[in-house]
Amino acid sequence: TPRTRIMATEGKATEKPQSIEIVYFPVQARAENLQMMLEYGKVDYTYTYTGGSEYRDDRKNLKFPFNSLPVVFITTKSGEKVTLAQSGAITRYFAGFCGLMPEDPIQAAICDSIFEHAQDMMKINPLVNVFRGDKFKELKEEYF
Repeated sequence: TPRTRIMATEGKATEKPQSIEIVYFPVQARAENLQMMLEYGKVDYTYTYTGGSEYRDDRKNLKFPFNSLPVVFITTKSGEKVTLAQSGAITRYFAGFCGLMPEDPIQAAICDSIFEHAQDMMKINPLVNVFRGDKFKELKEEYF
C-alpha cells in the first residue's frame, strides 16, 4: 500500500509523476477540477470511482488518509509510491506540473485565494445537484 508523506513544491513547478490515479465518488464535485487541470496539462491519469460497500471497506481498512476523498495515488518518476489527500493540497500539487501556478508568490497567493473562495462555495453543489422539495427550499434559504 502506498504510504503518505508531505510533498512541498516551494512555489516551483514540479515534475510530472509517472502515474496518477484519482479515487472519488461518481459525482461532479471535489475531483472535477483535478481532472480539468490534468486535461489542460495533457497529463495521463486514471479516474477510479468508488462508493457503497467498497468505499466502506476501504475506509475501514484505512486506505484513505483522513478517511475522506478525493485521494490520489501517485508513482513518482523515481518509482516512489505516494498517497495525497485533501482536494486543496492535491490541486496545488497538480498546478505545479500542469503550468497553472504562477512563480511570483503574490500572483500564486491571488490564485490560491480564488481557489479557496471556490472551496467555500462547495456547499452549493449538493444544494443544486442533490436536494429537492422542502429540503432544497430550507437549504437555499440558509445559504442565500
